[in-house]
Order: sequence, then structure tokens, then C-alpha cells
Amino acid sequence: MYDDSKRSQHGLHTISLLPQEGRGLSSRACTKHGWCLLQFRSISYGLFGTEAYHKAIRRKAILYLREHRSDFEAFLGDDYDSWVKEMSQHDSWGDELTLVSVVMLRLACSCL
Repeated sequence: MYDDSKRSQHGLHTISLLPQEGRGLSSRACTKHGWCLLQFRSISYGLFGTEAYHKAIRRKAILYLREHRSDFEAFLGDDYDSWVKEMSQHDSWGDELTLVSVVMLRLACSCL
């Protein structure tokens, strides 16, 4: 769970999304810009060992959302197009639906 009290003086955040005992997981610092992009940065780091591919992962997620509209539209109704447009912006927070799209692309697995 994200905890702002763990923010360092260098603009890095330590995040822990799952209990780490017995799972081989650990917390690490993520780069913080004026906005929170932890979802895509975390996936990039998990897949490639670097946050550098977060934009490419976002692009793939958005393309999946556009190509599979019927799978997601019921969650947003008439706002779907504006939501997809907003999610495609680099300063938008990832949400449950963008996470699902990444999982469906088989870029990441999810333990919920």
C-alpha cells in the first residue's frame, strides 16, 4: 500500500503492494514526478528491471483498451472515449481497468 510518509528527500517513493513474507518480493523506490505514475513504472520495473519502458507499456494498454472496447465500456458507459483519451496522457494515474488491460496483454500477472 502506498505510504506518502516514506517519501525521501530525493523525490523517490517506496511502495509495497503485497505482503512480502515468503514471496520473494521487496519494496523499492520509484521515481516521482509531479504526478503519480507508479502503476506503469512498477510494471516496467517488474518486467525489465527499469522504469524506462513505462510509456511503451501505457501505449500498449491504451491500444488494448481501444481494440477491446466492448470488454470495458460497461464500466464507463458514455464516458468511455473521454476516459481512454485521459488515460493516454502521460500524467494520468493508472487505474483498475488499465491494470486489467496490461494483464490481458500478458505483460504482467496480477495477485489480487
